[in-house]
Amino acid sequence: MAENPPAKVPTGPKVSGTRRFISLIVLVIAVVVCAIEMRAGLGQFLTLRSFNEVSEKSAFKNVSLADAQGMIAAFPSKSKVKAGETVDEHHYYWYSLLRPLMGQKAPELYLTSDHSDPAPMALSFYTSIEDESVDLPSDRNAPAQTVPPGGAMETGDASGDTSDRPPLEDKSVPAATDATATEPAGTEGQPSAAPTEPDVTPEPVTENEKSETPAEAKK
Repeated sequence: MAENPPAKVPTGPKVSGTRRFISLIVLVIAVVVCAIEMRAGLGQFLTLRSFNEVSEKSAFKNVSLADAQGMIAAFPSKSKVKAGETVDEHHYYWYSLLRPLMGQKAPELYLTSDHSDPAPMALSFYTSIEDESVDLPSDRNAPAQTVPPGGAMETGDASGDTSDRPPLEDKSVPAATDATATEPAGTEGQPSAAPTEPDVTPEPVTENEKSETPAEAKK
């Protein structure tokens, strides 16, 4: 009896060489981008950690410029030194591909040094221009807002201007003394009525008074 040949295992579609080549290129690009971003982040992180060990509040403690530069990790790029009258500024930055695309700044570091002879000394460091600021005093000693005796506080209009106004004083309003103020309503413009005389009734004449003549009256 003849033996049956073994069945062939089904295989998937073969991948073309072009597709493999493109996939390999994409993989290499992804690895390079990840390496660049890791170098940028770790470079700044490790450098700041080394600086914090020999500084206090971003000011170095008797560290030379050469020693400070030796603490910088991951080989950053360096801009041209900005030389000043007494202080020089050194700018280091780590190249990044993804952060500028996301609207962020590439990791950077500023280092300042003096003109000491024979070896310049490192003075301070900061990560961006915004971090180079002077501590301003707080507003704890600001004068408190006072209320004038009249109880009115100084206020400003919508434009922000303020005006100093004295407190209002209570003034008594004199009472009206015009005689016309007491007249009832509806009598203005009408003539006043003439005064009336009292009624006088004649007294009755007695008979004795009628009989008297003018001659007797004179006696």
